[in-house]
Amino acid sequence: MEKYITSQFYRNPKVVKRKMKLKDYKVYYVNVKVDGIPYRIVTDGHHAYEASIRNGAKPEFIHSSVTQREVDDKPEYFLSEFLENESDWTYLGTSKRVWPDCYRRSSTSKDSCSKNFFPEYDPYEESRKLMNEAFEKAASRKSKK
Repeated sequence: MEKYITSQFYRNPKVVKRKMKLKDYKVYYVNVKVDGIPYRIVTDGHHAYEASIRNGAKPEFIHSSVTQREVDDKPEYFLSEFLENESDWTYLGTSKRVWPDCYRRSSTSKDSCSKNFFPEYDPYEESRKLMNEAFEKAASRKSKK
């Protein structure tokens, strides 16, 4: 199976609900290699992915050729700018870290990882909680009508 990874955790419930209604399940990605291991970085469509899961549908993964050209033209720049961020990288739809010994990941070497000082931290937890609360409120309003 492909290794789709992301560092985006927040999902706006209103956006997800709209995507569910439209049945918009398009998730865009680019191919990269980090330390020789191929990954697919989700560049857009995080809300669509959540909508597909909630609707019990299959997400439509689409290779982003425009962004891929940027990756291919300047891979070091793309990886350093895209991968060196303030969030954990996880496999899409899970809280499993891509690089478990790192909080942030640089494209250059394993030595550039800083230790994760929050080993029990689940980056999806707060987002899931907020989203579930929003959907429950909407469902209860609907049932009262």
